Amino acid sequence: MVRGFYDIQIGGQEFATVNEIVSFVPLKSSAQFMEIMGYGATTKTIVALGNLAVQGGFIMTKDHATQEDAENWHQTAAARFTGVNNVLITKQCSDGTTVAWEHVNPKVIVTVEEPMNFTTTTRVEFEGAPATLQP
Repeated sequence: MVRGFYDIQIGGQEFATVNEIVSFVPLKSSAQFMEIMGYGATTKTIVALGNLAVQGGFIMTKDHATQEDAENWHQTAAARFTGVNNVLITKQCSDGTTVAWEHVNPKVIVTVEEPMNFTTTTRVEFEGAPATLQP
């Protein structure tokens, strides 16, 4: 897993700041194919669609001010980020520079584990087109 200082926005809303502990899971990418069978064909035909899909995500550990805040994040707050939303990731590099990239409208799934005292562990998975580097 890659660890660093990240600022993450999902759907234009602040999801994680450099104050949270964020670990990225490795990205997987694959070409998109369509299988066609039937309509009188004697064999299956596979057509390469020429585009890529990227699957990725990250795990965030978040400390909350109170137990109530942790329970609220677990039960309701994190769910608002699930859906089809832009994901903007900005990394603060060790040399002081920042690098940002954006995933445009991927499918986003958010899972939150039950809080341990004031701390929650949140897993975010996204799948869609490859990211584009932001100027």
